[in-house]
Amino acid sequence: SLPFYVNLFVMNIEKSEPNEDMAKRIDILNESFRFTLYTNICRSLFEKHKLLFSFLITLRGYLAEGQLEMSDYRFLLTGGVSMEEPPPKPAPWVPERTWAEMFRLGLMTGVWEKFYEKVGGEIDRWKAAYDSLEPLNVLRGADGPETMKPLTPFQ
Repeated sequence: SLPFYVNLFVMNIEKSEPNEDMAKRIDILNESFRFTLYTNICRSLFEKHKLLFSFLITLRGYLAEGQLEMSDYRFLLTGGVSMEEPPPKPAPWVPERTWAEMFRLGLMTGVWEKFYEKVGGEIDRWKAAYDSLEPLNVLRGADGPETMKPLTPFQ
């Protein structure tokens, strides 16, 4: 409720570390309030819902700080929307659903543009990651796909 939120905010202002520099003070307040809000909300959540809440509050922080593009966030939530059929898979081991999502991802602009074509162009490197017990290490390694190089850690 709004009174609960306002009380948390006021309490946070009073208890957070003071600082003469206004920019630092705002950063301190934001970080402190986010933590206070998280801990107080988690008291009323079931254990199984806390991870989802943590994920959502982290994403909202990334969005507010400009570390996450709204288009990436929207794709994460919806999986993308397209009436077009994806082109044929570049290899039989690629799951249909995964290829369809890569196709929809490739319809976005920026770093994702034509992503599915780039994946198809280096399918052997993607196969190595697919078969690995530690795929992130393969994807981020020196021999990983070139399509991974411009992506942020969140992406």
